Amino acid sequence: MTKYVLLASFFLSLVFYACKKSTDNGNGGINPPPPASTTFIGKGGIYYLGNADVPLSTTAYTNPNLAGAVVRLKWENLETAPGVFNWSYIDGELTKAKASNKKISVQVLGYPSWVITTLGAGSYNYIDKNVNHSTYLDTLKDVITWDNIYLNRISNLVNNLSVRYSNDTSVAYFNLVSGQISRGFPDTVITATGPKAFWTTFPYNADTVVAKMKPLLDLYMTKFPKTPLWSSVDYVSFESKASGRANNYLTSQYVAYGVTTYPDRFGCWREDIAACNPQPNVQNTSQWFVMGQNPTRTGAQMLWNVQDGPNRMNKCGILPNTKQVVLDSSINNGLRLGMRYFEVYAADINDATLSINIANYNNTLKAKYSF
Repeated sequence: MTKYVLLASFFLSLVFYACKKSTDNGNGGINPPPPASTTFIGKGGIYYLGNADVPLSTTAYTNPNLAGAVVRLKWENLETAPGVFNWSYIDGELTKAKASNKKISVQVLGYPSWVITTLGAGSYNYIDKNVNHSTYLDTLKDVITWDNIYLNRISNLVNNLSVRYSNDTSVAYFNLVSGQISRGFPDTVITATGPKAFWTTFPYNADTVVAKMKPLLDLYMTKFPKTPLWSSVDYVSFESKASGRANNYLTSQYVAYGVTTYPDRFGCWREDIAACNPQPNVQNTSQWFVMGQNPTRTGAQMLWNVQDGPNRMNKCGILPNTKQVVLDSSINNGLRLGMRYFEVYAADINDATLSINIANYNNTLKAKYSF
């Protein structure tokens, strides 16, 4: 009897050690990811990324090295007044996509100013500190994203999009909900008595924001039973100051709900992939950590094109600093995290010196994922 007790103790100690090692973060790097999703139905491939509300060239769809195109549009140009929609841009791109048997990924940007000026949603003023924006150092107005007036308009937008496109299999993805609510909070806002911290001026609470995001996600999933959703995985830069929690706390809570509740259609999407971003090891407080924990249900947009030297895409000094090497490094960063989908700027796709690179990326993804 003693022999069996000793054997049992030995095996229990092995199990305990293995479990302990599986949760070890090392130097804050990405843990070994969970098993790759076998249920996510999102399409793979390289997608052509053009400018918002600008019709794409026919070659964006006839290019054999592409799976589809990103149709980016400003919400204010889609819904020009409350309840007044202009579908011509999306419909025009769908016509071109179908003619070449390609897909589109629809991304709605921003929000209409009438949400504030006409409907009265809450707002704040801040100074734009992004040096890459044309509005750098300008004073801008933005909406309080958990304001019920604003959230109701997102619900209305989802409902109207679903009536028109929920059964259209040429629409591979919508990029909605998360990016409209969880991103872009500034650290500082302008008040009558001077600059103040956002979280002390407005009743920000990550749990409250996530609680308001979930019903909108549920609505999308009900209205789009066959179309995956790209959900922007964003950190809140001041979260640790406001609550003492990790800056990726809000997005980690939202993603956990989405993946658990809708494993077939909930996808994680990020902007800003580049030659140096993300690094192989990222802190577990980073938005990239959340991406790394959800392989094969992820996609990304390039930070920029590689036509500028390519300096903006190569901040860590990878050599040689050529367009081919920098773009390869960028895509490989995403492949390392298990991404199935990449949005590449038109300037790079139209560059003949990069055509072999683009073809190789697309073929790699085509071999692994459904198109």
